[in-house]
Amino acid sequence: MIRGQAFTDVVAIRDRSEEHTPEDALREVVSDLNQRWRGDSGVVFATLTTLVQHCEAFRELRDEIYLRFYAVLQPTLAGARRT
Repeated sequence: MIRGQAFTDVVAIRDRSEEHTPEDALREVVSDLNQRWRGDSGVVFATLTTLVQHCEAFRELRDEIYLRFYAVLQPTLAGARRT
C-alpha cells in the first residue's frame, strides 16, 4: 500500500513533466501533491513516518521511496530553475 501511494506520486510528476513546460509542470505537481497529501496519501506517509522509528525494513522502504521521488522530481526542478 505504501509503495502504491508513492508510485502514484511518481506517475503524477512524470505525467505533468511530459505534458507541460518545467514551470507549469512544477505548478501542477505542487497543486496535485498538495491535494493528495492532505488526504489518504498523507495518512499513509504519516504512518510510514511512525513505522520507521521501530523497524529497519520501513526505514529502507522510506529511503527507497524518497530517493525515487526526488530522482523523478529533480529534472522538473532543474528545468524550472533555468528559466
